[in-house]
Amino acid sequence: MAKKGTTKQVNPGDWVWVGTEVQTPDQITPLHRRRAAGLAGGKICSFDLTPPVQTTKGEKGKGTTGKDATCRPKACKCCPRCYNYLGADQVFAPDAKDKFLQDNLSELPEERDGPAGLRNLGATCYANAFLQLWFHNVAFRNAVYSCVTSEVVDPMGLIDALRLNRGDQQDAAEFSKLFMSVIASEFAKHPNPQLKTAITDQFEGKTQYITQCQSCRYESITENVLCAPEILDGDNKYNCPRCHGLRPATRKVVPSQIPKVVHLSLLRFVFDYTSMSRKKSKASIIYPKEIVLANSIYDLRGVITHEGTSAHHGHFICDTYDEV
Repeated sequence: MAKKGTTKQVNPGDWVWVGTEVQTPDQITPLHRRRAAGLAGGKICSFDLTPPVQTTKGEKGKGTTGKDATCRPKACKCCPRCYNYLGADQVFAPDAKDKFLQDNLSELPEERDGPAGLRNLGATCYANAFLQLWFHNVAFRNAVYSCVTSEVVDPMGLIDALRLNRGDQQDAAEFSKLFMSVIASEFAKHPNPQLKTAITDQFEGKTQYITQCQSCRYESITENVLCAPEILDGDNKYNCPRCHGLRPATRKVVPSQIPKVVHLSLLRFVFDYTSMSRKKSKASIIYPKEIVLANSIYDLRGVITHEGTSAHHGHFICDTYDEV
């Protein structure tokens, strides 16, 4: 409940000077502003009518401050009729602007030579890791920049175009295949012949699928994917066209043309028959900084690593090396 008492009538303000005493905004004086605010009448503190003057040392502000002699910080700080002690002294000071900038401006941002980060749209670290890796492939980067018409691209559009759920973490290797398949089809539509084959020139190689009869050494060769040699024996013997019968054989895939960029994916997961679920392998892996494939030397350019103990969630990071 509010305390009962006498109600003090509030001056609604005086605007009669508008259009009579004042014709243009530059003619408005502090007195006009006081009248409009309902502060006309009574003793006026002089600060709003005269410029501030520093207090003479030892006189405690009496008579030489440019303010009314009865005006004091303790009495007037919360007085609605007084314009003094509201912090205006600091604002009107000659060095006020410089002091404000000095107190509020932060230090110059640190210049970084490293790549900028990519926004995680939920659980899209697997996609960001591969995008960072591909960005460091200069040929791939220049090809993409040759097709992009705007300087800024919304990353959400990429996730939507690939129909990925932002909240579900996908396998990084599967995303790599999906992204390369989509972007290769888009490059193939480009009228520029060099851009049309940009992906195939960089990432596409050729392998030969070879089946050799162990009896007559006959070989059948077809194009296929890379895999380890397979022994064909028992119920899975090879029907050799030269021997005209089933014979033990070896089947393997050998590279016949190596691409400029090779992606190697290690699926470090095992199936636990106790829990009947997939688990992550904890075996450590040591990889060299260069390998030899088909008499060609390949330098390591980047490694994508999955952090975490679970095979179903965690975080993907990317370590890259600049091309020299």
